[in-house]
Amino acid sequence: MSGGLDILIVGIADKNLDRIASDKRLRELFGGESEDDASVERYHDDFYALVRNPTLAKPRIFYLAGEHIKGSQLGAGLGYVIFDGNLNDQPKRVDETLFKRIDELKQMFVAETKTRGLEVPTNKVGIYALNVCDT
Repeated sequence: MSGGLDILIVGIADKNLDRIASDKRLRELFGGESEDDASVERYHDDFYALVRNPTLAKPRIFYLAGEHIKGSQLGAGLGYVIFDGNLNDQPKRVDETLFKRIDELKQMFVAETKTRGLEVPTNKVGIYALNVCDT
């Protein structure tokens, strides 16, 4: 298991997100994983896009449950990836531009999930740290 913070998201997280939608439905809406090489590369690029470019206008929401790029996190998360971890390495600085956008990203998250037919309790939308187990 990794020793600490591996992913920070703006969205929602918990042991599971069954109260929002089923795992299958969330994967259909936000998973985007495919065997196609171009889709895999796009998923990877989108995963790191907001971290690499904090001013990105339209980041992608990710459903993080089970296996994904970095391993398998404890619990489940749905949101914009704003920090991609330090992979058990020395401290890594988070771009402060992202912190200035937190309220904007929270509003974008609520709006985007609503357009996809999900009812997300706005009082649960925030910044969540996910710990990822190395797989």
